[in-house]
Amino acid sequence: MLEAGVSTEAPAYLRSIEMSKKHKMNRNSKAITPPQTSKRTVPVTVGIVLVMAAVVGLWWWITAKSDFEKLQGKWVRTDGGYVLEVRQVAADGKIDAAYLNPKPINVSKAAASSEAGKMKVFVELRDRLYPGSYYTLTYDTGKDQLAGVYHHLGIQQQFDVVFVRMK
Repeated sequence: MLEAGVSTEAPAYLRSIEMSKKHKMNRNSKAITPPQTSKRTVPVTVGIVLVMAAVVGLWWWITAKSDFEKLQGKWVRTDGGYVLEVRQVAADGKIDAAYLNPKPINVSKAAASSEAGKMKVFVELRDRLYPGSYYTLTYDTGKDQLAGVYHHLGIQQQFDVVFVRMK
């Protein structure tokens, strides 16, 4: 039995020590739990990677296109009045071109490419007296000219040629 006036509660100084121990245990137990990961982490990371890839692709497309644009214009062959007109060059290298000697000759294929840092041009002619004859040219940035070989299939000969830009 308890006597009157005797309390069953612990003295105040003991209660504060016990509460302090419980507080430390709770604080320590919170530090041990692993951090919660967001369910949005993976989609956000994938989104960032896709945006970066798009930026790099756009940069490459703009750079390639601007390099090929240097080919646009009218070019005259230095050994005669042959004119190659490069109207437009697509990002994939396809060229819209015309060839005049002095009358138009059908351009069946025309393409630009970049090999080892140099721009190459291929032009194939298919018309009367031009049975698939073609040019393989390289653009010289320093001289602003196209130089290469004309493969004349009608007479089975090749000619070194240079085209300069018409002013």
